[in-house]
Amino acid sequence: MKIQLFKRTISDSTFTLIITLVYAAFVIALSQFHEVWRDEVMAMSIVTDADSLWALYGSLKNTGHPGLWYTLLYLGYLIYPKYAILKIVNLLICILATFLFLKKAPFRWPVKILFILGVFPLYIYPIINRNYGISMLMIFLVCIFYKNRWQRMIPLSIALCLLANCHIHSTLIVCAFALSLGVELFLFPDAKKIFSSKKAEILLGFLIIFLGIFATLYQNASLQTVHSISAKNITITQISQALFKAFVLPGKYFYSLSGFKSALFVNIIIFATYIYLLRRLNLFVLFAGAVVALSLFFELIYPGFSMRHQGALYLLLVMVLWLDHCDPYEENKVPRLFHSMNRYMPKNMMIFFTCILIIHMCMGYVAVKREILKPYSSSKNFADFIRAHPNLKDAIIISEPEDNIESLPYYLDNPLYFYKEDFIGKQRYLSKPHPLRDARLSDVLAAAKRLKSEKKRDVIIVLDEKVTLEGPFYIKRIGHESFTGTHEELEEFSNNTIFLAEFSGAIVDENYQVFLLK
Repeated sequence: MKIQLFKRTISDSTFTLIITLVYAAFVIALSQFHEVWRDEVMAMSIVTDADSLWALYGSLKNTGHPGLWYTLLYLGYLIYPKYAILKIVNLLICILATFLFLKKAPFRWPVKILFILGVFPLYIYPIINRNYGISMLMIFLVCIFYKNRWQRMIPLSIALCLLANCHIHSTLIVCAFALSLGVELFLFPDAKKIFSSKKAEILLGFLIIFLGIFATLYQNASLQTVHSISAKNITITQISQALFKAFVLPGKYFYSLSGFKSALFVNIIIFATYIYLLRRLNLFVLFAGAVVALSLFFELIYPGFSMRHQGALYLLLVMVLWLDHCDPYEENKVPRLFHSMNRYMPKNMMIFFTCILIIHMCMGYVAVKREILKPYSSSKNFADFIRAHPNLKDAIIISEPEDNIESLPYYLDNPLYFYKEDFIGKQRYLSKPHPLRDARLSDVLAAAKRLKSEKKRDVIIVLDEKVTLEGPFYIKRIGHESFTGTHEELEEFSNNTIFLAEFSGAIVDENYQVFLLK
């Protein structure tokens, strides 16, 4: 294919390379503006504390995430043993994913450009350094291997196995994918015919997929997060209600994808896609199964309130539209009720999808602008302040809430003290229940005094911006924890500390009031 550009004709491959390089330059530059957040740095802290890959996997059971992302960070850290490898690995993953999309996706170039300008490929995945961008790469690999899935099952199976180990949302998509493959084997004559001649390879492929799913479920089987979310107390009534909502009103779980937080708009997207995919039963099972599974997970296990969580549906939509373009099998007969509606859907679905991409491009612009103008976290500014004062370079830092300082190891070598579990490290031990669920300001001050007496070093106390120093205050934390300060406690705290600085205005909740213990 040739593309006309500035009165010159260039090849499709050259244009792909040019757009990829422009994308790479942009996200690398934007990443320099990004101040890392605790959820990003926690993965690196786990990796740097691990003596081996085996020890690393043993420390993941309460993180809520499978091991693929941590494995890549661990291998990257062996090559470049600095926290900065976090951004490097994530950027490489997203740039490779973008290249594969531009090179292999069966969409027209305007659609491809709109996609990479969207909020997920342009900002949430490459700039926020989490394990969600890697799912984009794996989904694109799945789409690439899909067309020859029965002739060459193993590459697709390996891609699905890896996708299952990106995060729990992608695991649910893989479960739906395995179900759709099973539907093909039972109902599609062409698939049955190939299965009879390639039975061993196809069965091995399914085994690889199931091992990938099992690995994720096994790693999270004992999950007890700091949010105290557990599936043990779910009742049959709750499951029934969740199923009804998942089938009838799934948009409530993905409302942020509309750009204006409208569950109605997302419901329209989902049901329009259902109707469109009635032409292909296997893809309908994939999409509907994943939507229901994700909805149930968000309702019963962990609320998907963040864009990065809801992005699973967005990637799923891209996936089924991609697969629909490359599926070699004949279309299914559409039920008479939907015949006239379905006749127009293939023609108009890409127009509908393009409108979604334009909305996401606008969301991407807003996110990029906000990233440039406002700090994502106050962690970097706080670290710069510490480095600017040599007398504080060896100070031990204690914080309430404790997780607010977990992003600091990316920028500082100062030891962090977690007073609720009474240890010095880079992060909290999520496997340990907090003895002080209802903490007081006096608890923090007492811990700081004890620490200074034992270690003979300066102690920096960090409180979040919600603490009112004129008092009294009562702050409710996530997970039924609270933090309280009376007039008397605030007076004692003021008499024993020196106010150093305040860092505020961050996009996330990592804003600090910083004090030095006298």
